[in-house]
Amino acid sequence: MKSTRFLAALLSVGAAFSLTSTAFAAETGPTKGKPEGVGMGGKPTAEQISAITGKPVKDKAEMAKLREEFKKAREEQLAAAQKLRDEFKSATEDRKAEIKKELAKIREEWAATQKQHAQEAKERAKQIREEFKNRERDRVVDAAADAAASARGR
Repeated sequence: MKSTRFLAALLSVGAAFSLTSTAFAAETGPTKGKPEGVGMGGKPTAEQISAITGKPVKDKAEMAKLREEFKKAREEQLAAAQKLRDEFKSATEDRKAEIKKELAKIREEWAATQKQHAQEAKERAKQIREEFKNRERDRVVDAAADAAASARGR
């Protein structure tokens, strides 16, 4: 008997909560604070997130396109170098000297590109660290360290 009353009370509280949340949703609107076109449980697109945060967000299709472009450029560069290596085997001495210079030029371009990409990656990593730096946590940790030091009498 007690469990039946408990169950009835629980259902009435659940119904009241459901009515309250429905009234709240009707009052505030289901998409308040969300971009246009994103309902309850819907995922916003990259453009919508970018519009809200003001920061660029890459979507998967764009990233896949960039990967394909890089892969194509890499394959072209490797094919050009391989063509020169194949030509080197049957070339005359004068042509071999020219091929060596061309291969050296390709390696220098590749090294310069790698250095440039590494520098850009370092700069972006530094920006990200600064952007997501948790200053509040650092302040709390420093305060705790100071409190511990003063408690020890230092």
